[in-house]
Amino acid sequence: MEREYLEMRGIVKNYGGIKALDDVSLTLRKGELLCLLGENGAGKSTLMKILSGVEHPTAGEIYLKGEKVELKDPKVAHAYGISTVYQELVQLPDMSIAENIFAGRYPMKGIFVDFARLKQMTLELMDKLNIHFDPDLRIRSLSIAQRQLVEIIKAVSQGAEILILDEPTSSLTAEETAILFRIIDDLKKQGVSIIYISHRLEDVFAIGDRAVILKDGKNSGEGMVRDLDRDTIIRMMVGHALEQQFPKRERCFTQEVVLKAEHIRNERAKDCSFELHRGEILGFGGLVGAGRSELMRAIVGVDSSEGNVILEGETIRNTSPTETIRKGIIMVPENRKDDGLVLGLSIGKNIELSSLKELASSIGFMDTDKENAKIDEYVNSLSIKTWGSKQIV
Repeated sequence: MEREYLEMRGIVKNYGGIKALDDVSLTLRKGELLCLLGENGAGKSTLMKILSGVEHPTAGEIYLKGEKVELKDPKVAHAYGISTVYQELVQLPDMSIAENIFAGRYPMKGIFVDFARLKQMTLELMDKLNIHFDPDLRIRSLSIAQRQLVEIIKAVSQGAEILILDEPTSSLTAEETAILFRIIDDLKKQGVSIIYISHRLEDVFAIGDRAVILKDGKNSGEGMVRDLDRDTIIRMMVGHALEQQFPKRERCFTQEVVLKAEHIRNERAKDCSFELHRGEILGFGGLVGAGRSELMRAIVGVDSSEGNVILEGETIRNTSPTETIRKGIIMVPENRKDDGLVLGLSIGKNIELSSLKELASSIGFMDTDKENAKIDEYVNSLSIKTWGSKQIV
């Protein structure tokens, strides 16, 4: 590792009255893997959006190779060799691997795309990274891990010198994670600098060179990974030591069966049954694609299925989200952004969407006092960072 290749100095980012970043600084060396850590809302993603040109800082400076730069937009950031592989992959599922990698940059033969050259360029990149796919495969046919590798190939094809990886192992198996780590190590040997965002501390100790920790939009600490331990990192992230990572709990559930699923069947659920007792936390495990989320979608009526859902001894005849919400069965979906929120509405309107009947007056109109009280209650109790409940999600 050489001297600082990237420096972010005194970065401030305000959203209205909310200060998302407050005098944050970060350095990155050539060929280094820097782990960027912190709780949800610590400012990690905002800092990386600024580095990617997606957001502009309210104050602060960015230097690359000692030269001050202004990253006005993602195109400028790409020109400086900065690429990001986001947790939510942005890809064209019905196009091939090769077409996704070089989207907008196809080799041409006259007025037509030179598909033979496109395939050859893709194979050359794959050989460089020791990744082997059929370039003609459709993105839709790939696993999450394979799709992430395609994004890394795309970043390399753009001449990435700084690669930002946002929660890359969140949906990967142990075997897929090992493959990703091998590719990351190869990229480091080729001189690529990597910023790695993760909540998995085992990833940090497995591949990290150095760590920077943020808390509440400020620098909380940093150090070489070899000199840090789990407790030190957690203390920097949350502001205090954890006495017990998994505290012992008294059993608080009863033998009363509150929810029963009998022989739930559809395209993904194959004759699944379970019982849930009052006061119980019941966990469902399995690899990505095992059908856990799909089983729950069937229970709440998002996906059609056969079988019985029995709540407190009563079979739910019309299994639909409207009916299950009315009966008190609520699902927080896996894909919060697409399935859990109406992005064009305000924070307040999203909070009250499933409680409209409760918040209505006796003559059917919304009771403004009830609405505001409910919204304020949840903004405060869940520590939602917002300049106001009317902020658009």
